[in-house]
Amino acid sequence: MNDLISIIIPVYNAGRTIDGCVESVLKSTYSDFEILIIDDGSNVETAEECDKVALKDHRIKVIHQENGGVSKARNCGIENAKGKFITFVDADDTVDSDLLASMMNAMRQEQADVVITGHRECYDDGSFKECFCSEKESIKCGTEILSEFFTTNNISWTVWAKLYTRSIIGDVRFQVGKRIAEDMYFNYEILKKAKTIVECGSPKYNYIKQDESAMASSDCSRFFDSFYLTKAVFDDIETNENHRTGKVFFYVRSGLFFFRMMYAKDRNKEAAEDIRNARRAFLDSIQDNTTALPRRMRLELFLLKYCEPLYRQQAKIYWGGTGRKCKV
Repeated sequence: MNDLISIIIPVYNAGRTIDGCVESVLKSTYSDFEILIIDDGSNVETAEECDKVALKDHRIKVIHQENGGVSKARNCGIENAKGKFITFVDADDTVDSDLLASMMNAMRQEQADVVITGHRECYDDGSFKECFCSEKESIKCGTEILSEFFTTNNISWTVWAKLYTRSIIGDVRFQVGKRIAEDMYFNYEILKKAKTIVECGSPKYNYIKQDESAMASSDCSRFFDSFYLTKAVFDDIETNENHRTGKVFFYVRSGLFFFRMMYAKDRNKEAAEDIRNARRAFLDSIQDNTTALPRRMRLELFLLKYCEPLYRQQAKIYWGGTGRKCKV
């Protein structure tokens, strides 16, 4: 039981996919695990399917709770987890049979706090794209960890495809009520404390791309969670000393992505005032901290600040055209 992995699966109306998700976990070559299915106020069909799936194996436990969002569900999983290690799987995704074993081997070998693996972004036509993968295993220690988080794409914002020690999570929890980037902020709080992380090479997690996912939604309101959580990271004075330049890069890159996407999505200008407020807060925050940024990024900032109508127009053309999708 010393190396028990708690696998937390939040579920909301995912009755059609939860069985396949759990089946993929049960095929794992690493067997010392428990599965915590957190039913976040799903419909009757999904709730019954969760209970049915739990009959397959004694290592599966279902917890039903009132709907409170994915953060509340994941927090419930953490509170009820018995394992020394914790990982997360989404209910509509699957994992390779050697995911747990490979992450645990890296965890043991390097005495790491977090192990990160790449993933496949899988599409309906059977094709896939490998994401956040490195050619070989990489170890980061001390200040390198947050530098990696701020300045590269090697550490994704997601909490799945990662293995955490229970001790490094400690009292860190997901922010309830946030619908986007709550996992990024959770990871940031973890990485602030971590002494060693391992980035594994090959992808072993299968993220099933859904057209109705949050990123594809036309509802603009939820995306402001992402902007203000990245701003909270930027404003966190605890990590200023060694990471000021990296934080500026992280915040500006994330902010520009946010504004490109929002101008493209908000075609009817229903969120225009909220976008203006966010733009003002963004530009006020960075002020003269942009001299070390890449030239292209500084040019985009100039357009956002002084040529906002042109910036909006370009966002609609390049991000909001027919058949185009916003991608990170």
